[in-house]
Amino acid sequence: WAWRRVDQVLSVSSKLSERMSREIGFPSNRIRTIRNGVDLHRFHPRHTGEARRRIDLGSEQVVIGTVGRLVPVKNQRMLLDATGRLVRRGLPVVTVLVGDGSLRRELESHSERLGIVPFVRFLGERSDVEEVMAAFDVFTLTSVTEGLSNTIQEAMATGVPVVATRVGGADELVDDGCTGL
Repeated sequence: WAWRRVDQVLSVSSKLSERMSREIGFPSNRIRTIRNGVDLHRFHPRHTGEARRRIDLGSEQVVIGTVGRLVPVKNQRMLLDATGRLVRRGLPVVTVLVGDGSLRRELESHSERLGIVPFVRFLGERSDVEEVMAAFDVFTLTSVTEGLSNTIQEAMATGVPVVATRVGGADELVDDGCTGL
């Protein structure tokens, strides 16, 4: 009822616009896409060594990081599984998860079952995400669904390459093989 009375709807990505039109039946010519922006004063390239020292990481490690709520839709379990495979191959990786949520205990237990606790850091919620992100060699987004990920944009603005699942507007942000995978 409400959708029929709306003149125009805003969407954060073209994929979300298509989904709204398909699933809700809202006319696509009445959906306008305005992508999220990033505060470039806050998110910009920084000195990696200094950022790593702040969170007690060495320069010899490859730091794989993610930022987000620890909830099912963000699928950080996939990242922990990948970390387990890299550790078993003998690669010097550490995975950093920034954020908190209902799955924290479960993800910590999963890390224990995989035997990767020394290679995983749960930092919880942070107000200095831009500083922590500067410590990453690679940013990951393993979500099963998204509109348009602010964290992908923030990682890119910080100068960190991105590996993301192809969900929502991720492929509108990541030029596959050029700015990420």
